[in-house]
Amino acid sequence: MDDDFNSAGAIGQVFELVRAFHTALDQGGPLVAQARDALMAVRESFELFDSILCLFPGGFPRAAADVPEEILAMVDQRQQARASRDFARADALRDELAAKGWAVDDTPRGVRVKPL
Repeated sequence: MDDDFNSAGAIGQVFELVRAFHTALDQGGPLVAQARDALMAVRESFELFDSILCLFPGGFPRAAADVPEEILAMVDQRQQARASRDFARADALRDELAAKGWAVDDTPRGVRVKPL
């Protein structure tokens, strides 16, 4: 059991998958919509891993795959407004999203949506 289980290697692989998962989520929009089933399968696997390994003591974090379609559509509209340099509309959409309980973070790797 000392070396056969290789829990350190397994945890390393889990975190590689987490990194790939977040990269996909950060790209947002159509990618998330197209990959929803795959992303949910990854989430279910993480929840199973977490139930065994307790990697996330506070519970497994919410994923963008849990974001309602209406909110994802608003985020896409906001991105389009930003791309066309309509910053007033982008700010208004951010405020609407906040009023609905969602935060939008612009990161160097893309947009991240999370509950407030």
